[in-house]
Amino acid sequence: MKTKKNNININEDDLYKIGYEFHNFYNTFNESLNYNYREQMKEEEEIIDFPSFCFAKFTNSILNYQTKIK
Repeated sequence: MKTKKNNININEDDLYKIGYEFHNFYNTFNESLNYNYREQMKEEEEIIDFPSFCFAKFTNSILNYQTKIK
């Protein structure tokens, strides 16, 4: 898969797995994601869009989990 700025080396199966896990993450935590996003909007001047906010939280969650199981 390629984007205009970066080359991403990921196979199709792994991409579907990531999409599936993100979908599960969002469905599980959507209420808290919405709440935390609204709270962040109140506190910060520069705000990322909601999908980017959710993906950042998903990425942090995966990285934290991987760190804990090592």
